[in-house]
Amino acid sequence: MTPGFGARIARADGAPTRFLKAINDMSNVLHLGSVSLILGTITILVLALLIVSGNKRREALLRRYDLILNNGLDCVITLDHEGRVLEFNPATEKTFGYPKANVLGKNLAQLIIPPALREAHRCCGITDCVAMGEEGALGRRTEITALRADGSEFPVELAVTRILLDGLPLFSAHLRDITDRRAAENSLRAARGRLEHLLASNPSIIYSIGAIDHRCTFVSRNLLETTGYAPEEMIANPEFWLAHLHPGDRATVLAHFGQEGVPETGVIEYRFRHADGSYRWFQDSYRLVRDEAGHSGEFVGSWTDITARKAAEETASSHAKRLHYLAYHDPLTDLPNRSLLLDRPSQALAQAERDSTQVAVLFSDLDRFKIVNDTLGHLAGDELLRQVALMGWTPPSPKRHRDVPKWRFEKPLRRRERSP
Repeated sequence: MTPGFGARIARADGAPTRFLKAINDMSNVLHLGSVSLILGTITILVLALLIVSGNKRREALLRRYDLILNNGLDCVITLDHEGRVLEFNPATEKTFGYPKANVLGKNLAQLIIPPALREAHRCCGITDCVAMGEEGALGRRTEITALRADGSEFPVELAVTRILLDGLPLFSAHLRDITDRRAAENSLRAARGRLEHLLASNPSIIYSIGAIDHRCTFVSRNLLETTGYAPEEMIANPEFWLAHLHPGDRATVLAHFGQEGVPETGVIEYRFRHADGSYRWFQDSYRLVRDEAGHSGEFVGSWTDITARKAAEETASSHAKRLHYLAYHDPLTDLPNRSLLLDRPSQALAQAERDSTQVAVLFSDLDRFKIVNDTLGHLAGDELLRQVALMGWTPPSPKRHRDVPKWRFEKPLRRRERSP
């Protein structure tokens, strides 16, 4: 082999490569001077080098795969097309309690599926997928009950994927213990059930409404019982709350919630239209919830039906007014009684003093009224008094008064200017 040729294929540091030495040895043995033979030999050696390099790259990938498989937190099980275990990573050993050496080559369903569920799962669906071409169980997550080596059962999340190798399918099963997640879900479900029960049994309706658009984002189930509307109906319609306010209250309510300095907490009363068309009084107790930036987010509060209370207040107010009226008026003739008569002259005298006028009181009697009572009875006497009271004893402006004796009437006359 010529030195010039060797120099051209030497390494950068000048040292000959391993396959260059092999070429020199072959040249010495064969004593061939043909350049074509040398080039052919080099080609073979380069191909061999590429194969070796490819094997090393493949080995590096396998090592990387082993690192991921052996250090992953999820369980990874590799199966052949008959459901036999080919690979069992450390996370699977720890979760299920089986040493890897004891499960290789065994059927997976016999290991991790409870006996009562094996027929339903049929090896996690892998056998059926191979035999019948069913893809439904592949490529999606599902939750199943798994079996540990000690016989205890626990929930897992399972996902199975298929890999073709040399024309035969392999299956990779990824499992995750979801015991803690399931416990948290159950706890959350129980807490939600308790909350819904409390909200439903609460006489007040719990709600949340947007502070800007006034759209209802949540309302408790007892809305139906109280107003006749389903919660879904109110949430679906952004104008529902505004549209059902009483026309006489709408402006006041919008002004209250729309003011720039709306209180952080407050109470307001207004009327709301029931599903039957009537209006009910509600007391709205709310709190303004702000977002992280301090902007108004939504109002959270409660609506309490106070229709009965309002009716009672109105009745009580009416009774109070009636009692006050009866304190100063005769219930028979509806004329002012002695108490009001004693009060009015003092007012009239004070007014006359200020206006430089005079006041006079006129007493009128019903003659022989006692005869009516004695002969026709008190009912007839009462009716006579009512009729006399309606005869216009009093001009439009002066007050009419009835004294205790049923035959006597008094009235203040019109004031007149004092003579100079």
